[in-house]
Amino acid sequence: MKMVNRFFYFISFFAIILISFANADVRVQCPGDTNGDAVIDSPDPNHPDAVCIHLTAGDGFVKMADGTDLYTFGFKNVTGIPVNQVMTEGMLNADFPAPTIKVREGQEVYLTLTNVGMAMRPDLFDPHSVHWHGFPNAPSIFDGEPMASATINMGSSFTYYYIAPSPGTYMYHCHVEATEHMQMGMLGNLYVTPLQDGTVIGGCSSAKYAYNDGDGSTCYDIDYPVQIHAFDSNLVVISLCGTPIKLCKNIS
Repeated sequence: MKMVNRFFYFISFFAIILISFANADVRVQCPGDTNGDAVIDSPDPNHPDAVCIHLTAGDGFVKMADGTDLYTFGFKNVTGIPVNQVMTEGMLNADFPAPTIKVREGQEVYLTLTNVGMAMRPDLFDPHSVHWHGFPNAPSIFDGEPMASATINMGSSFTYYYIAPSPGTYMYHCHVEATEHMQMGMLGNLYVTPLQDGTVIGGCSSAKYAYNDGDGSTCYDIDYPVQIHAFDSNLVVISLCGTPIKLCKNIS
């Protein structure tokens, strides 16, 4: 019976990969990007402050302090990856913590999210989204909250558009089934740096500031992204074992 279950697991695993690749419609919107990899290689004069980011949403594993490989949902930064390789790069390769997003105040941000599916959970067809938590986002279509905005189905892409108006520290996360998806790892750091960055003010030799203080009072020398998260290992095991083929008992 164990071999039969394992056989059905691999059949299901490769089936979801084949279906995902066959039906994937990966598209990137990025002004000045000539080949779809979300890298601006020919700047568009109509969008001089544009910045492009491409993330995938899917599943993966994170190694805990005790060496345990824990199953997670998450995001992967695939900026610079050609569209015909995005599914390969993103599947079963989610990162935790999620990739840190760092943009500058006033920039036009084009963030493409591609849903690569849940390779370890072939029974799940969850859509995903990106929600900039606590961020003043004018158009609701780009908010990521599923009741009022778009969500991205498996094998599809959607490009969010933001203008970063306020410097500060934020976070982003998937807002679809938010309690489960965030607990499973779909959240990351989001920083908006102030316009006065790069200008020496008040003797600040690093030219880095927390805010537009005008006098250098929020000067700092170096910054590191720090994200503290607690996984409910029971929920993770239930998530991985909750399929009809009982994956956690058949994979060593």
